[in-house]
Amino acid sequence: MRLIDSIITKARLRHCVAAFIDDITTHGASWDSYVANQKATLFALAEANWLVTVEKMYLGYDSIELLGHIVEQG
Repeated sequence: MRLIDSIITKARLRHCVAAFIDDITTHGASWDSYVANQKATLFALAEANWLVTVEKMYLGYDSIELLGHIVEQG
């Protein structure tokens, strides 16, 4: 198992987090759940001593390009 997968599983975030190569996505059914899931994800990464590059973060978007595909709400 990859380290990021074990971090996500240990923090019980499998329902709202997916990791693809070196990208991590977090989602939620509502804005409030998205924010809570994002906080939990960042906390879990910090607990594992992982650094997050703020300049590479995209927060609160309805759609993003991920692995060459557009991922959007719905």
